[in-house]
Amino acid sequence: EERAAKQLELDLLTEEVYNAEQQQQALERDKERMRQQLALLQEELTTAHSADTTSPQLEATRNELKHRESAIEQLKTLVEDWKAAAEAGNKKYLQTLRESETKLAEKETEIAGLHAEMMTRPTPAEAAQMQQKIRTLQAVGYNAVELDSWDEDSAEDAQAGTPLEEALLKKNRSMEHDLTSAKNRLQEQTAAAERTEGRALKAEARVGEQQKLIQKLEEDLRSSGHDSRTSRPSDGLESSWDEESGGKGKESSTRSAGPRDEDTSMVTVLAQQRDRFRSKAIALEERTGMGGMRMGRGSGWEDAEQENRRISQSRDHYQNDVAKLQAENLALFEKLRFVQNYQPGTRGAMGLSGRGLCQELRVHDRITLSSGRFLLGNKYTRAFLFIYSISLHLLVFGVLWSMSLSSMNRATAPSHEEICSRQQLIANAARFFQSADEDHNGLLDKSEFDHAMQGKS
Repeated sequence: EERAAKQLELDLLTEEVYNAEQQQQALERDKERMRQQLALLQEELTTAHSADTTSPQLEATRNELKHRESAIEQLKTLVEDWKAAAEAGNKKYLQTLRESETKLAEKETEIAGLHAEMMTRPTPAEAAQMQQKIRTLQAVGYNAVELDSWDEDSAEDAQAGTPLEEALLKKNRSMEHDLTSAKNRLQEQTAAAERTEGRALKAEARVGEQQKLIQKLEEDLRSSGHDSRTSRPSDGLESSWDEESGGKGKESSTRSAGPRDEDTSMVTVLAQQRDRFRSKAIALEERTGMGGMRMGRGSGWEDAEQENRRISQSRDHYQNDVAKLQAENLALFEKLRFVQNYQPGTRGAMGLSGRGLCQELRVHDRITLSSGRFLLGNKYTRAFLFIYSISLHLLVFGVLWSMSLSSMNRATAPSHEEICSRQQLIANAARFFQSADEDHNGLLDKSEFDHAMQGKS
């Protein structure tokens, strides 16, 4: 398009130059004709000058000639301007033409390169064949078992033009390697599952032993409660202990209902603890079974390993929970036995072992134990003992204080000889004062001397 525009512009300039040349030729012809006419006029002027030099026709001809010469000069100037413009346009057109030819050569070279590149590229048939190979490789590489891309070697071989069979053989070798490693992992997981099953069987055996132990403990508790209820009426000391501990206005049937209720509550608590432990053990077995099912239904070996690790962690966690529950169960049983043994107002709560120990004691020890229970089991006897001990201590402290005070008085009191000597001294002083009063006219006052003597004593 640019070339066509330049060509059109060149044609227009050429046409203008041609028109200018035609006009120039016409003006040249007019100029020759005018010269001929001028020559004729000059001849006529010469002839007429000889005849009449002041002819008006000659003046008009001269004026017309000058006018035509000025027009010719203007036309020459215009023609020269047109020639200069035509030459400048021609130069510009030639320069533009050269640039267009250069660009055209570059475009032709680029077109040739593109044509050569198109010749090197595959044909539609080759492209269809490559698409078929890509589909085959995708079917091999992106299968349902594992979704991974080609490895670097396969990609380099594909770029280098390796046949499809070699790529498939390499892929087959890699899949065989993965299959072997998966079989090894399967064997490890199978061994771990067998070990887990063995541990589960051991745990079930331990649970059965714990259930038997719990049943035996329940039977012992029931038998101990029955023996305690049957042995209460025959023991006189224990009946008196129950009568004192029960308070005023309570019957023996009411007093015997308390231990029975406590035995029943203890059995109920232990049974509930046993049920909770059993439910947690069943839940643990169900979770372990569900974990094994999940491991069997896993879609990949990595999922199986993760599931195995999770099952191992949960198994350890549940084993810790089972150990904690067993410890809590034993601690609760011991606490209940301790509370029942030392709870006031109950009979036979010490169990068979406690009663056997009491029977093994000597007579005076049993009497001391029964009297201690009697004195400490009633609130009135406890208050009496407290008040009695306080009053006894106060009495002892008062006696000791009075004895110490009397001993201090005896230590500070004067003896009989000292009293006699003091009385003799006072009598001598009285006689001296009398004689002094008589002799010296009462220079010394007797009362002051008595006061001084008393202060000295």
